[in-house]
Amino acid sequence: MTSGFPFPGSVTIQPPAAAAGSTIRAEVTFADPTIAARIRRVEAEVPEYGYRFPLQPSDNRFSLETQVPWEAPAGRYRVFFYAYNTDGEASAAQEVQFTVV
Repeated sequence: MTSGFPFPGSVTIQPPAAAAGSTIRAEVTFADPTIAARIRRVEAEVPEYGYRFPLQPSDNRFSLETQVPWEAPAGRYRVFFYAYNTDGEASAAQEVQFTVV
């Protein structure tokens, strides 16, 4: 979505497909601790619905556990992840697909 520095981590959503009402976990990990130390915030966004979620930091990762909204229709969704560095600059978006079944 926006452009900035390259997204510095890897993203997983588990499970990659789930029913409305199910709990899912998103995690961003950073292989390089030096890079991880420069990241202050990570957010996930589902732009089609205006949802934006902060992920919680822990060591070299940020994570979020949330529930798929009950009203979410079945289909494939694009989820964008952004990392913000210590200078407040946002990374380029890292897109991950998620399916509501």
